[in-house]
Amino acid sequence: MPPVLSTLRDIDQRHAEKRGGFERPPIPFVPNASLLSDQRRHEVTLKVSPSGENGDKNNVIKKFVYVFGEGSPEDFLLWADDLRMVIERKPCKSAAAKFDLTELLLTGEALLHWKETVARICDTASKDAETGEAASPVGRTDDTYGACLALLKTFYFPKNAARIQKIYLRQHLRLPHELSVRAAAARLRDINGMIRKFPGRGTEPLPDDELADILVRMVPGKYRDMLRATKKVEEMTLHEVIDYFETLETMQRFKEGGGGSDKPAAGPAGGQRSPSRNRQRAERQKKKRGREQGDHSAPPAPGPSHSTTWRKWCSMCAEFGGRPDSHHTSQCRKWSAQEKRRPHAGRSGPSERPNKKQKKYHGGEVAEQLHLLKDTVKSFAKSVKKAGLKRHDSSSSSPSDSE
Repeated sequence: MPPVLSTLRDIDQRHAEKRGGFERPPIPFVPNASLLSDQRRHEVTLKVSPSGENGDKNNVIKKFVYVFGEGSPEDFLLWADDLRMVIERKPCKSAAAKFDLTELLLTGEALLHWKETVARICDTASKDAETGEAASPVGRTDDTYGACLALLKTFYFPKNAARIQKIYLRQHLRLPHELSVRAAAARLRDINGMIRKFPGRGTEPLPDDELADILVRMVPGKYRDMLRATKKVEEMTLHEVIDYFETLETMQRFKEGGGGSDKPAAGPAGGQRSPSRNRQRAERQKKKRGREQGDHSAPPAPGPSHSTTWRKWCSMCAEFGGRPDSHHTSQCRKWSAQEKRRPHAGRSGPSERPNKKQKKYHGGEVAEQLHLLKDTVKSFAKSVKKAGLKRHDSSSSSPSDSE
C-alpha cells in the first residue's frame, strides 16, 4: 500500500471535503476501507531482467497477489495493476494463459461477472451483418481478452465516472488539518493518474496547471490570500505552489510553537501533527506552579471532571458551604480556621485587616465576648434592682414595730 494511502485512512473524510450535497466520486480523496486485505493471496513467480527487457539473464522473484472478489473502484484498479505486472513478468505470452491467470485471481461476484463476460464476447456466435447467417465464435484472443477486461471494469464504476471525478476534484476538496500540503498534492496526482484507467469517455488526466489551481483552492484562506498578494498564481507551476505553501506551513509552526513542529517534515508520506516540545514544557511548568501554590493536604475535586493536574480546593467551603474549587484552604476568606464564618469576608465593606474605623470587626471571638458581657451586665442590673426593693421593704416596716 502506498504510504500516502495508509496515512489518509486515519483521517476523517469530512475534514477533506467541503459541505454541501454532491455526487460521490468513484475515488474519494480519503479512501474507503479496503477489502483487498480480507481476500486470500496467491504466490506467483516473476522473471526480472537486471540488464533490461532484452537481456539474456533473468532473476526470479516471488510476489504475493491478492485475489479480487469485491471492493471499491480503487481496489479494482490496484488489483488490475498487479494483474498486468504478473502477465508481463511471468510472462504470459498466449491469450489462453492470460484468461486462465485472470480466472485464478478472481473469486466470488467478480468471478461470476468475468465468466459471463467471457461467454458473451468469446463463446457466443454472432450473426453476420450482411448475410444474417450465424458466424463462428470469435474465441479467446488478445483482442477479446482486452475487451473482456474492459467490460469487467464497468461493473465497478458508475456511468460518466471520469466527469464525476473531475468535478469532485475541482469543487469539493479542502486540505485536512492533519495533512501537509505536499502529501495532499501527492494524493491529487495519484487520483489524477487513475483517471486514465476509468471506463468510458473523457479519461484524459488533468494538466498540472489545473492541479495547482485545485491545490490553491484547498488550502486555508490566509495561505491563499498571502499567495495572491505576493505571487502571480497563473505563472506558477505545481511544484512552485507546493514549495510556497510548504514555506508558509513552516513559518506557521514556528509562530505557534516557538520553533516546535506541529506537523512532521513535509514529504510524500505526509503525517499527523505532534505537540511541540516548548508547549509541553510550558504545561509542565504550569502544573508545577499549581502544586506549589496549592494545599497538598486537601483532597482533589470529586466528580468526573477530576484530572491528574492539581486543582484548587478548599476543605472549609466544601464542608460548610461555598465554592471549594475557586481557591485553596489557606486562602479562604469565607470561613475561619475554627470553622466559623468571618464577618463581612468576601463582601463589599470592611476587609480582614482592621484600621481605626474598623476596630469593631476584629473577628467572631470579640463579638462573642461582647455578647457575653452584655448578658452579664443585664443579669447584674436585675440583681441590683431586686436587692434595692428588699431594702426598701425592710426600712418601711421598722417604725411600726417600735410603736
